[in-house]
Amino acid sequence: MKIKINDIPEEGLDLEFSENLAELNVEHEQLEKLKEVTANIHIQKEDFGFFAFGEINVDWDLICNRCLIPFPQTAKIEFSREYRLIEEDIADEKIEEDILSAVLIKNEEIDLENEIKEDLLLAIPIKILCKAECKGICPNCGQNLNVKKCSCVQEETDIRWEALKEIKNKLEKTKQNKTKKIN
Repeated sequence: MKIKINDIPEEGLDLEFSENLAELNVEHEQLEKLKEVTANIHIQKEDFGFFAFGEINVDWDLICNRCLIPFPQTAKIEFSREYRLIEEDIADEKIEEDILSAVLIKNEEIDLENEIKEDLLLAIPIKILCKAECKGICPNCGQNLNVKKCSCVQEETDIRWEALKEIKNKLEKTKQNKTKKIN
């Protein structure tokens, strides 16, 4: 979504739009189904350039990290960006530190699409769970443990605990031998 800076009035510009995520070309390995994105953004003129703020709402299907089943999720994302107009021939080393967090625009238009895509990707949780108590899948047979329990014998064998397991077994044998001697 591109906005010509000359089209932004002094009182600012209110934008409302709705797009499909596929049209925005947002791709992530945990996104199963791409649904709709709606945004309400206000762009206002400032001394430094332009400031855009508002809210992005998204409905999407994510894939659970434990059971690998897609599930619907809605996210509300706060949007806020500072845009600064720079001259085309300015050298990178001349850019001041205080504008490094701003989006630099070299031509006469503001393109919101990249920043919206960035915010959408950042809104995807690191650990995606369909529900907090998701049991995941059986590592042996692949059964979804949320649906039914599998018949696999779950043996916890972490090699780091083998030494303690041996000590425990020796203590149990010693305890059994002492019990036999007493009887």
